Amino acid sequence: MAAVKARAMFLRCRTRAPKLNSDDGLGCDDAISSCYLNYLLHCQVLPKEDIETLNLCKRMMEKGECPPLMVVFDSVEGFTVHADRYIKDLTIITKYVGDVVYLKNRKNEDGDSMMTLLHVSNPLKSLVICPDKRSNVARFVNGINNFSPDGRKKQNLKCVRKGERLYYDYNGYEHEYPTEHFV
Repeated sequence: MAAVKARAMFLRCRTRAPKLNSDDGLGCDDAISSCYLNYLLHCQVLPKEDIETLNLCKRMMEKGECPPLMVVFDSVEGFTVHADRYIKDLTIITKYVGDVVYLKNRKNEDGDSMMTLLHVSNPLKSLVICPDKRSNVARFVNGINNFSPDGRKKQNLKCVRKGERLYYDYNGYEHEYPTEHFV
């Protein structure tokens, strides 16, 4: 699990981090170096078939095609995402899309779909992705309840069968996102 998160963090930092200037106290080189170090320490190398899958995912997104997912409404959880067909383990399913903003600008809002993009020691400089105005199917992947022992049971590190519901740990490693109300 740590390897997948490290790889995702590295990919996000390399491709999605906005250019920060010296007034922000953090330069792009610092963000990339930190992510790259995490990548080197915890990441596994993508096998050839997974690189092909990543490239296929990128081509599909460019064409506006969707991965094999369905958005389904559930009376308890709201909108959920289910696999529309079998998905091999460690497959990149989708990228999280939205506007990149400073977390300090969203601290008091009730949005429950923000994802950390860049977490730094000064919380005023941390960046999040907010899918309020622009988004894709990733917005509807529900989070697990990090405060409930049952929430951890929903972690899935295997192949996903058709019809299975997808969940994501929105807290990652910082555990600052309130998930007590998640099912």
